[in-house]
Amino acid sequence: MAEMLSQKNIEFEDMLKASNAALDDVKAQLKETEARLISVEQTNIELDQQLNLAELKCGDSDREIKELHDKVSELSNLVKASEEEHAISKCHFQAYQDM
Repeated sequence: MAEMLSQKNIEFEDMLKASNAALDDVKAQLKETEARLISVEQTNIELDQQLNLAELKCGDSDREIKELHDKVSELSNLVKASEEEHAISKCHFQAYQDM
């Protein structure tokens, strides 16, 4: 009976050692996973900052495009008005020469 108890005790000690080894492995995996999580979170923060900067630049570009479009429109209107004035002046000049 003592031999059987001793054998069971050895088996339980072996199981305990195996469980402790498995626990140590899980703890190591947990630390590695936590380190990866911290790294991923930092990368996420950096990407969010880059996205915010890109969105700001995009907004600035959109405003600049609108301003340039408005300026082109204004200049086109000025060119059109100048061409009309030129045509009128040309007619007046032609009429003056015909006199």
